[in-house]
Amino acid sequence: MKAYWKKAATVLLAAVLLFAAAACGDPDKGKGGVIKYAEKFPDDFNEEFLIKNTADFNYGERDGGKRALYLVERLKKVYYRDYADFPWRLSYYRESGRNSYLWDFGALHSMANAVYKANRGSEDARKLVEDLCGDVEAYKSGANSRIVDEVLWKEDVPGNMLPNDFVRLAKKIMKIKEETYDDGQGGSYTVGRMPVRIYNSSVGSGDPYYDDNVWIVMSLLESGLMLGDAGWIGNAEAALMYVLSGWTGGAGGGLLWKESYNTKNTCSNGPSAMACVMFHNYYKDLASKADGEERLEYEEKSGFYLGFAEYIYAWTKEILCDPIDGVYDDHIILDDNGSSFRISRGKLTYNAGTMLSAAVRLFEATGKTAYKEDALKTVKGSYQYFVTRDRLFVPGLDIYPTSDGWFHVYLVQGYLDVARVLGEDGYLEKMRDTMDYAYKNARNYYGLIKNDWSGRDISPDAQYAYAELRNAAAPIEVIALIAAYYMDKAF
Repeated sequence: MKAYWKKAATVLLAAVLLFAAAACGDPDKGKGGVIKYAEKFPDDFNEEFLIKNTADFNYGERDGGKRALYLVERLKKVYYRDYADFPWRLSYYRESGRNSYLWDFGALHSMANAVYKANRGSEDARKLVEDLCGDVEAYKSGANSRIVDEVLWKEDVPGNMLPNDFVRLAKKIMKIKEETYDDGQGGSYTVGRMPVRIYNSSVGSGDPYYDDNVWIVMSLLESGLMLGDAGWIGNAEAALMYVLSGWTGGAGGGLLWKESYNTKNTCSNGPSAMACVMFHNYYKDLASKADGEERLEYEEKSGFYLGFAEYIYAWTKEILCDPIDGVYDDHIILDDNGSSFRISRGKLTYNAGTMLSAAVRLFEATGKTAYKEDALKTVKGSYQYFVTRDRLFVPGLDIYPTSDGWFHVYLVQGYLDVARVLGEDGYLEKMRDTMDYAYKNARNYYGLIKNDWSGRDISPDAQYAYAELRNAAAPIEVIALIAAYYMDKAF
């Protein structure tokens, strides 16, 4: 008898939850109606930014590009302060607060690119991209050179996976010059120094991270390509030089996460491989339109970036890929002299996503079937590892981890690359359903999409409390990326 009542209660609970979910998913719920908020908000909460009428949620909009534009306006209302020295805030509901970190700004910048791609006729979207390309200079470091590890400028370095001919090419392309200094003991030592562009982790200060810089590299390059501005592309390439200078001999290669940390992370290596392929394509295109010495220069650069992308990918796969499912662990920790290391386990969506994109793009650039096989294994393994379903909530809805929604952006980028190059768009279609549901059911009091895209988290904190800029920008970028893909596919 107890089992019967337990089963009956479960069925009743499921029915109630499904009814609630169906009601929340009704696009007509936003036709209008004044909203009255019963809860007590924090003292520093600015109620000016609240949605006052259900119609202002804009639930009825079905076009992904227009949804993204609407959400950008809500984002600016909460996070942008035009009277501040630097306008973009990190905090979620506080009127005052610190500037956004470079990590969050990079998420904002790539979001703006995606929104513009989905709304090519929008001057507002274009202006946002242009403004952000200028705003990123607030993070620029005063340092304009970098001493690099000997594996990038000396030949025959033991344990280095880079062959001598590539080391010579790197020295040329990266403009590494040997400098000799007095060691103060009657002798001397020689280092390799190269020009770079470095972005700090905070506005005007903060130790730089290689991964923070490479997000900016990709977004600046993409902005420059879309809007035809070679200056932004130049800034992106100079910053990529800094990122690549993080390649050291510990564990045979790989890029560091940060100068002051003895770790090498998937999140610095995966996106760097992506960025290198992007610059390979850029110079390959320039070479096709040039001749003479200029063409040879472009071809050399194109080859350099493709080669470096392959070395980065090979190192990361060898050291950090789980061979069972093709999904990547987070980082390795080197010992003091770099001769040994241990792996720090833990799988995150953006690590899988960046290596997935790198594999697809390397397959596209080289035609090597091993990259295609890697990509198919990683995309399947990632989907199975990260996606869950709650049969009592919304049957069939893909539910992603809620720790940091920004991580999912690069897995979606991987889905896009798989669809674009390999013709497999099933993962992307499921993500489109996920974001459609999020737009209708996972919104907070500002009209933005919450960090939990499934909408299951209905706690007050999920509605208004502190969250970082990248978490608000991430779902907007995903919606825009998917809209742009299907818009391009239609033509």
